Parts: sequence; C-alpha cells; structure tokens
Amino acid sequence: MLLGDSSVNLWTIQNAVYWRRQQCNGQLVVDPPFEGPDDPWAYAYEWMRQQMNRRIPGGPHGYPIWAWPTKPDLREAGHLPKGAPGVRVEFIAPSREVLFSDFDSWHSILCLQPITLNEEESNEFDLDVEISGVAAIPHPRVRATWDRVFELDVPASDPWRGLESPRVQAVVPRLHLSQVVRVDSFVAR
Repeated sequence: MLLGDSSVNLWTIQNAVYWRRQQCNGQLVVDPPFEGPDDPWAYAYEWMRQQMNRRIPGGPHGYPIWAWPTKPDLREAGHLPKGAPGVRVEFIAPSREVLFSDFDSWHSILCLQPITLNEEESNEFDLDVEISGVAAIPHPRVRATWDRVFELDVPASDPWRGLESPRVQAVVPRLHLSQVVRVDSFVAR
C-alpha cells in the first residue's frame, strides 16, 4: 500500500531467532546470505548490493533485506525451511530506499544465467557457451542482461515470461524498528 508519494508498506519474512537477536541493535542488518565467496549465490547477492548502491541514495549499503509489496500468505510453504520458527514483519519504508524487481527473473541471476527476452536470444547464449567450450558465466554479456530484472512493465501477454504479470519483490538496505507496523509469528510449512 502506498502512503502518499513518500513511503510504501512492505513485508519481510525472517527467522524468528535471527529477528529477536537483531532487535537488540534497533534495526535489522543482514549478514551475508551465503556460506562464503565460493557459494554460488555470493556473486548474485553482491551484484544486487551494488545495484542498491547505484540506485538507492545514502550508500554504501550492506546486503539487501528482501521484502514483498503484497502480504505473504503464511499458510504457503517455502518461506523458510519446514518447521523453522519465523516472523512476517510489516514495515513502512521510504519509497526512495526501495528497489523493486521481478522475482522470477532474479532466479536467473541467482543461477548466474542471462535474463533473456525470447527463445531466440536464449538459444544464442546457449550456442555461445557450446562454441566457447566454457560457461559464459558471469561473462559481461550475461551480466549486461541482468538489469532486466528491474523491468516490471513486461506486457501481460508475453509468452516467454509465462505469467500474466511479474511477481514483484523488493529490497531495502535497512529496516529500523521504528518502521515496523506489525510482527506475526509462524512456523514454516
């Protein structure tokens, strides 16, 4: 929900133990969400951190806090590992500190793959990898496609995306406790 032009309601899902520990700091600060520099996700998360530094004022920023502009349904699985205690935190963020992106396209970045616009472009990337004999990841040409994750105005009829509209996610660089509206506890399914 937009509150005027200056803020937006968001929800983040966090491990309950981690959330309680972070409350002592007065804000949520995200530890690197990967096991080290060799973790396959390290490159993708660092790329998103760099995008926040480029696109959100007040940097440098730490690792992103993932959030949703629509309230996550706690009856659904996949928010956290099954049986883990969690919290859904509703908060209000200044809109200038929110970077929206396409959830499904983000998974291409996590897998260090290009975000392609159609089957022909996808086949071209596959052929480049086949001809070179090495993975083109994270080749500059692949990385150049990643800005497409921020393109949220793809037509609903786009057959390549396969969805009626993008599933929008958000990242924010910080979450102060003063921004919190509500916290709901749950056990992940």
